[in-house]
Amino acid sequence: MISFIKGLYFDLDCRVQRVLSQLKDNTFHPDIQKLFVPKTIEYLEELDVLLQSKMNCGDLDVDFLAPNNITDFNQYFEWFKNIEFYRISVIMNYREEAEGYLNKKIKKIYDEIKHLSNPPILTTISNSQDYYWAETYFEIIAVPYGEEHNLLNLPDLYHEIGHLICRQYPDIVEDKFLPILRAYFDEQINLSYDKGTNEHYVPFFNEKKKYWEAYWIEEFTCDMIATYLCGPAFAWANMKMSAISNGSKAIFLYSPSHPSDESRMRAVFMMLNKIDFANECGEITASWEQFLAHTNNPKGPDYEFIFPDALLEQLRDIVFDYCKGIDLATYQEQIETHTNPISKTVNDAWNELHREPFEFERVQREMIGEIKKLLDK
Repeated sequence: MISFIKGLYFDLDCRVQRVLSQLKDNTFHPDIQKLFVPKTIEYLEELDVLLQSKMNCGDLDVDFLAPNNITDFNQYFEWFKNIEFYRISVIMNYREEAEGYLNKKIKKIYDEIKHLSNPPILTTISNSQDYYWAETYFEIIAVPYGEEHNLLNLPDLYHEIGHLICRQYPDIVEDKFLPILRAYFDEQINLSYDKGTNEHYVPFFNEKKKYWEAYWIEEFTCDMIATYLCGPAFAWANMKMSAISNGSKAIFLYSPSHPSDESRMRAVFMMLNKIDFANECGEITASWEQFLAHTNNPKGPDYEFIFPDALLEQLRDIVFDYCKGIDLATYQEQIETHTNPISKTVNDAWNELHREPFEFERVQREMIGEIKKLLDK
């Protein structure tokens, strides 16, 4: 048993040393060579110090320490897997045509929205099923392979940027919204006692409150930030994702990590109206209501208690003030300052899709070509 556990540590250290050599002996794309690669080397060297300490201190030769040694190994191995996936695969996958273009674009977006921190690294290590996602600790945003050729999904990039913004300015939204949220659920729980339905509703409301606190506040916040930054295009992109959810009749379904598509659309509409896009919001809302009527997805029992308009409206106001407080530029402000920001191009793309769908692929290629010319100046 001792030799087996010791072997696990030596094998893992060999893997760490091998990757360190690869990173130190090669030169990578300039976008990541300056900061991203050295930081990855730093993570690996920190892990190597921990492994070497364990391998040289004698603990691996003590039988009664085997449970602790196994626990430590699992933690080290998990950390290595995270570095391998979120850092090394990003470095090895980096291509000028895709990542080079995407990272020039997000730098421009950060300038347009007036977000002063360093942009995350964009990488195409995701897939169509996982879609867009952000890993805020490692400061990367992943998109599917080939996404550099698309515009219609780009509003979701602003949602992922929202997660980075939330990490940089933590707790501001939650500190203001949590008392409102808890007061709402406390009131519902008290009403259930008055009505004698507490046996069902107390655990029901406590569970939903936990989901809100753990994940849903941030997800709604990021949707609202994306709407604030990208305008109507984010509503269309969100509706597109709902069309995909309809394949499994899931528009009203929620999970512990994500609120329902239907509630997210309502939140987006609320922010659109807040930033003075009432006409566009009315058009998209009409299309959304027709879509819901045609799809006829089932709505679960007590759904109306989970995502009430009153909560979403109060969160909308808090997020709007939050965005103003950190001096983010609204979609309209970006247009006034930059004339043709990325966010406008994305909105134009959605408008072209509706206006001339048969010509859309040609128009989209031309739009991306214009973006590339602008980025190369």
